[in-house]
Parts: sequence; C-alpha cells; structure tokens
Amino acid sequence: MDALVIKVRKGGRVRSQSVLIGSGVNREGYREILGLMIGDGESEASWSEFFACLKRRGLKGVDWVVSDDHKGLVKAIMTHFQGVSWQRCQTHFIRNILEVCPKSLQRKFHTRVLPGSLKNPVLIF
Repeated sequence: MDALVIKVRKGGRVRSQSVLIGSGVNREGYREILGLMIGDGESEASWSEFFACLKRRGLKGVDWVVSDDHKGLVKAIMTHFQGVSWQRCQTHFIRNILEVCPKSLQRKFHTRVLPGSLKNPVLIF
C-alpha cells in the first residue's frame, strides 16, 4: 500500500491529490494492482474508504501488508485487516534514515545498505 501525490486540475485550480494504490500477490505468486483511488490526502479516513471499497469488491484473505509508516495508513490497516502482519517498507525506511543522515555521510550509508554494491557489505536490519 502506498500513495503517490499528483497535481490535478480541480475547480479551475491546480491542486495536489493523493492516488492511493494497493497491490498484492495472488496465489500463483504474481503481483496485481488491487485498486486505485484519488483522495485528498493519506488520512486514516481516506485509507479506510479505500480499504472498504477493496473489501466490497471481494478482497479477502489478507495475511501481510507492507507500507510506509504513515500513521493514518497504519491505523486504517489495523482497523480493516485485524490480525494481519504489518511490515514497514524497507525502501521508505532507508529514505527516512537518509533524510536525517548528515549529507556528508549519505552516499557512504546508501552504498553500504543497498544490495548491488559488491565492494561493500550489505547491512542486515
């Protein structure tokens, strides 16, 4: 689950809107887009409306949800998918760390944590 902020023309003005996006992995192991919804933001109410819509369309059997740590999103997940396992998205987690990391250390940190660099070990969190 995640959101993408886009600019839309609404009422003669250009405004920011959030596109709430849900993707999942089906029983055959293939990723699918479960749904999209335009919302005014990433509030708990917006995510709750999105999850309710997905459930009305037949979404069930959710075992695990991965998302960023947005408080409204996490609260809505816990409300609509009680008992589900939740995991913080590692990409968002690394971005959050880099935001508070001194600029002089960001490049070094980035190369040490992300896979793909054969020269540097990968840190396990």
